[in-house]
Amino acid sequence: MKRELKKQVVVSSIVSFAILAGSFTTVAIKNANAANSTNDEPFKVETSELIKNEPIKIAPKNETIYAITKTNGDIEKSFINSNINKTGESLPVDIKITYYLNDKEIKPEELVSSTGHVRIVYQYSSNKTYGDKKIPFIAITGLMLDNNIFSNVKIKNGKIVSEDRGIIVAGYSFVGLNEDLGIDFLPDSFTLEADVKDFALDTTYTLVTNEIFSDIDTSKLSSVDEIIGKINQLSSGLDQIIDGTSSLYDGLDQLFDGLSSLKENIDIITDKVLFVTDEAEKVIDKFNEKLNIVRQSLSNFKVSTPDTLVATIKAKLEEEGYNLPDSFYALIKAIIEDDYEVSRDKIVILAEQIDAIIENDVSTVSSFVSKVKNGATELRYGVSALNDGAAQLHDGANQLRNGLITYKSQGIDRIVNFANNDLNSFILNLRKTVAAAASYRSYSNSGAKSVKFVFKTPSIK
Repeated sequence: MKRELKKQVVVSSIVSFAILAGSFTTVAIKNANAANSTNDEPFKVETSELIKNEPIKIAPKNETIYAITKTNGDIEKSFINSNINKTGESLPVDIKITYYLNDKEIKPEELVSSTGHVRIVYQYSSNKTYGDKKIPFIAITGLMLDNNIFSNVKIKNGKIVSEDRGIIVAGYSFVGLNEDLGIDFLPDSFTLEADVKDFALDTTYTLVTNEIFSDIDTSKLSSVDEIIGKINQLSSGLDQIIDGTSSLYDGLDQLFDGLSSLKENIDIITDKVLFVTDEAEKVIDKFNEKLNIVRQSLSNFKVSTPDTLVATIKAKLEEEGYNLPDSFYALIKAIIEDDYEVSRDKIVILAEQIDAIIENDVSTVSSFVSKVKNGATELRYGVSALNDGAAQLHDGANQLRNGLITYKSQGIDRIVNFANNDLNSFILNLRKTVAAAASYRSYSNSGAKSVKFVFKTPSIK
């Protein structure tokens, strides 16, 4: 969290770097691409093209220092505008260039015509101080890579600008800022990696300036006090929210306990209701079996005659072991035949009416039992779902409360501590850093309003 807040404060101060990087890169690489002449050619020939619209004899308000380095970054000679530098004053930024072939450090001249994996590291450092702070600078290095030589190019702290006719690369670093601000996340080096075949590298150029730091308006940093106040208000408000979620959790705890007790009682009642309805369904099933037997008998009775009826009576009696004479059955038949059909029809009609009444009553009872059974089951499921929902709500409230407590202790409290301590210290460092940058506006001309440095590093061929 501290790291992110520091990043935001720093980035807000140096956001104009992107514009500066883009304008320099295009011009510097263009010049680097054209730099196929010897390294001893007068520097002013290239610098006149490097700095567009800027005459070789620069007005006193602007000062440009040009330096020719060795391939390792050590300065060989320098120029003040177009004149050789005879002041004996060292330049404020040192450049160290280290070369690796297949992860082993190698001298640049030994790289010529080599094949393998190459890594080139540009390391920048500020050697000028103001008070207890280093003078901060931005360093931007431009390279033009032959795409017949370089492939699989990777950049750390830079970008590939173009790949049309060659691979144009820009690398950047913030020189001295990490030390001044007490941070470690701003780049102070630029690394190029690539696979190469028959290694060769054209002249490269590096622009160094501190103008964007010296022009920062530190008066606007006073708003940080308001930010710190808002952060403290956020912490206080979060305490109130946590108190509210604790009360919510306690209330849900009571609700959960009540629903758990309700579920237990409903389960007991449901079990009893289901037992009764199951027994009732068994009784109804047995009654329907008996009713079907009666209906079958009635169906047989509808089509019966005195002869069939006597035959049925005889069969039943014989099943019981009675062997009666035929005269007995003839007497029964004579009794039955007297007005038999009329009596039979009346009995059938009455039996059918009774059957319809019974069937309706049994259906009503069966439907009622089914509804009671389904209702009891649904009630059990409903109370169970309600209980599960209450448990989830209870657990969710607990997770919310614990999450807010963790968020406050591990997040907001750290932000508050950072804002009230580290941020104030950081802002003080930033003010001192800007003051250090503003103190360095000229190299040799005390009347100059700004100064920048252009380093030319020779080709390796």
